[in-house]
Amino acid sequence: SVDGITYYLLRYLPGTDGESFLDSTAPDAPFTDTPPEEGANSAPPLSKWAFYFRGRTYYGGNPENPNTVFYSGIDGAKEAVNPKEFVIVGNNIAEPLTGFASAGDFVLLFKERSTYMLTQDKSGLPIVTPVSTSVGAISDKAAVGFGGRVFFVSSSGLYAFDGSKVVPVSSDIADIVKRLPPAYLKNCFGWADPI
Repeated sequence: SVDGITYYLLRYLPGTDGESFLDSTAPDAPFTDTPPEEGANSAPPLSKWAFYFRGRTYYGGNPENPNTVFYSGIDGAKEAVNPKEFVIVGNNIAEPLTGFASAGDFVLLFKERSTYMLTQDKSGLPIVTPVSTSVGAISDKAAVGFGGRVFFVSSSGLYAFDGSKVVPVSSDIADIVKRLPPAYLKNCFGWADPI
């Protein structure tokens, strides 16, 4: 008893000594569920970042596959990943993905020197389209979606993507970014502030 309140350790919970579980299946009933095919319900891969988009979860930044975005089943299996469900982003396999940012009905995937747009076809399969082969985000923290646009920091300045093209935001900001030491640039981040 503490401060006039008596605490009890419950050793018995009512309702747990019956012959069935909450789903009314007897403990000795045969298993009738069909197991998924092998690999179809695998745990998500090791990832630096993930995002949910149009019924699927996408995973990127895998150390063993730095150019690859893995994706889950649609809706009913939002986290499970089939090992065959992945997209390799870009032709340059030496340049790893650095992050993503979403805005509206698209997601941008970034490398340090290139940008790609992720959408889906009518059946829900991902489509990756190159947007820029010269500008990309320095990290996943350096990109933010706001008002249907994506703003991101590259090693050459601050850029915006409006759904059709990548454009620099300001030449003055570009000069400031170019003067930053590369070690500091990797730690920059962005956030959306409507005010």
